[in-house]
Amino acid sequence: MKLSENSSDWKIKRLKSIAANITAGATPSTKVPGYWENGTIPWMNSGEINLRKVQKTEKYITQEGYNNSSTSIIPKNSVLMALAGQGKTRGKVAINEIELCTNQSLAAIIPGPDLYFHYLFHNLDYRYNELRRLSTGEGGRGGLNLKIISLLKIPFPPLEEQKKIANILSTWDRAIELKEEQVFNNKILKDNVAKKIVNSYKNDVKKSDARKLKSYLEPKSIKAGKSVIEPVAVGVMGIRKRSELFDKELSNDLSNNKVIEKNDLCFGIGTNRIVYGILLEDAKYCVSPAYKVFRIKNCNPYYLKTYLDAHNLYFSRKYMIISARQGKSIEFNGLMNEKFYLPSRDVQDKVVNYLESIDKNLEVLSSEIMQMKLQKQGLMQQLLTGKIRVQP
Repeated sequence: MKLSENSSDWKIKRLKSIAANITAGATPSTKVPGYWENGTIPWMNSGEINLRKVQKTEKYITQEGYNNSSTSIIPKNSVLMALAGQGKTRGKVAINEIELCTNQSLAAIIPGPDLYFHYLFHNLDYRYNELRRLSTGEGGRGGLNLKIISLLKIPFPPLEEQKKIANILSTWDRAIELKEEQVFNNKILKDNVAKKIVNSYKNDVKKSDARKLKSYLEPKSIKAGKSVIEPVAVGVMGIRKRSELFDKELSNDLSNNKVIEKNDLCFGIGTNRIVYGILLEDAKYCVSPAYKVFRIKNCNPYYLKTYLDAHNLYFSRKYMIISARQGKSIEFNGLMNEKFYLPSRDVQDKVVNYLESIDKNLEVLSSEIMQMKLQKQGLMQQLLTGKIRVQP
């Protein structure tokens, strides 16, 4: 990190010179039940680095497991760093708010007396991309090691200034966390409301009111031809722009792809389940010829999607056909005759209006979180390089 001219009184020190210890953990043998069963010592794996503030761990080891491995107890308020990982894990940091031990894919940096743990956390958190570049290896399979970490250069203001900087940035973190909690609560609310409405109607409705799925769908097959239409894929997460997931699989010839538009439903086959997607936005895409496309009629498309999501239709193998000669396919006759319990269109519309209000709130919150993270990033750049000085 390049320091500002305002920070002439700051020092630059190697992390090893200001840390009391830098160590990695270990994993007791999983083949010995006595090392794990009824364990009481918190043991952290690298995936838990995403917690950022570690207050508990998924697994615990016994004293016997601890004695028979090279892992060690890490005092609370240390800074933990993921050493390995092909995804986004490598280079991430967290603070342990409890004493624990870790596996070998985590490094623990125990601060010395003049290094404030929260300041170090924010410094390394800001330098995530730098840490990724420092990783050894190629093709995203590299890893950090204790030597690389120990030689990191750390801007080193006086201890009281470290605390002030850290407190400012922690205040921003807490504000972002509160927004993220609102997002989480809104998603839970939406999920619970959808399931409650759908299930309560299903329990109360007369069986004679049920209608077959095909009464809400009209087969549709329009080929893309020479049109320039963006391709999408359908999976368990719904409809996604294909370029985000399958760039290498794209064919230059999309002429036989099927066109999907607003209020269209696609059915297809996933790895071990039927997948589907309903296009709710006012757009036009194309999907592989392997998908079955339908135009939704006689119901609110959003409500139908809510109904299908609530009943986890995409986990179903009920109508999947798997044969050695033809591979996987869908038995559409049975699927189309499956009975669904939808309320009147008026009730559907009221439900959808309520759920859409939650969606709009989620959009606002997500936008606010993005803006706050960008603002915090800019503030970190100025605080951690001394461009903006804070008085202890």
